Amino acid sequence: MSIFDNTKTVRFHEQDYDRITAISSSEGEIVQLEKPTRAEGSVEVWLNKLLIMCQQSVHGIIRQAHHVIQDPDLNVLRFLEQFPAQE
Repeated sequence: MSIFDNTKTVRFHEQDYDRITAISSSEGEIVQLEKPTRAEGSVEVWLNKLLIMCQQSVHGIIRQAHHVIQDPDLNVLRFLEQFPAQE
């Protein structure tokens, strides 16, 4: 089941076992959630919250990448390593 394109797994907090802190892709790229999401209660509710947080987190990454790419001294290789990308 994929709740978000190319989401293979989710990562849970080490001590707070119902708190999702990141998602990872099939290629192993990890996206930290801007705000952890709790996997508790109705599955439909927390999956929807996770989907929204995934979208917000990816949007934040895109916003950061937009600012970085404006730099005239941009190092493209470093940029590609710094930000997740879909293959």
